[in-house]
Parts: sequence; C-alpha cells; structure tokens
Amino acid sequence: MIKLITSGCSFTHAPNSWANYLKKEYDLTNIAEGGSGNEMSLRNASLELLTYPYSHAIIQISGINRFEIIIDEKL
Repeated sequence: MIKLITSGCSFTHAPNSWANYLKKEYDLTNIAEGGSGNEMSLRNASLELLTYPYSHAIIQISGINRFEIIIDEKL
C-alpha cells in the first residue's frame, strides 16, 4: 500500500478537505495546519519525511501573498 503524506493550510487540514478523500485509497498521514503559510507547510513536511520513509508526498501551496511572521514573545 502507498504510504502518503499531505501538508498544507486549512484547505488541506479541514475535516472535509481533498486530502481526507485520499484516506479511502491510501495509508494517509495529513500534517496540514490551518492558518499556516507555505514556509511552515514545507518545513513540517520536510521534518516528517526525515522521520518516516513515505512513498509519496503532496504539499498544497497557498497564494504567494501568504507569508510567515515569527514573533519572539520574550521581548
């Protein structure tokens, strides 16, 4: 069976998302997070791919205007 990982923003994370339809046919791990930008989606997928040898990966990329801001709360 194909071991598949999906990552992305809320379009992939939602309970009725396109990724959840793949559960019917594949052994799916969905690590998408609502509100995440492209950098976070790619980083999370990269880290997960280092821990398990998935056979396939699908990463949903958001719009170019979506970006990540890191806030240091220790200011």
